Amino acid sequence: MDATGRYAAALRALHQAAGAPTWAMIQRQATVQRPPLKVSAASWSDWRNGRNVPSNQKVAEWLIAFLRGRARQKSPGYVAPPAAWWEELRRRALAERRQGRGRGGRPPTAHPAAPTPPGAGGEMVRCWVGVVPSMDAVVP
Repeated sequence: MDATGRYAAALRALHQAAGAPTWAMIQRQATVQRPPLKVSAASWSDWRNGRNVPSNQKVAEWLIAFLRGRARQKSPGYVAPPAAWWEELRRRALAERRQGRGRGGRPPTAHPAAPTPPGAGGEMVRCWVGVVPSMDAVVP
């Protein structure tokens, strides 16, 4: 498992131990920080599902501290990794992404391939009304 996947698995466990606060609760707490922090719903989902890690160190540190504090209250038996562990793993995930390894980062925008003209290879072509022979099969 790459660093992004390990970060996500640990984040999901910490989130559960913290009583699974909703994104709205996390976002509300983030906005009252000074300066306010931004945690979008898409980013929160990406972090938990192993598609990305927080790129902003302050956001990452705050999020882990917030969840660790709640976990101490909600799940006293849960032992969260130390803050330095989270930061090291986050940095590894970001480095993997920069090097083109790992799953971190949003997927590149898919650009559709250029359409192949119907019948370009002499094959049958499906269309809205049924199967039509290619132009190669038409006898003049």
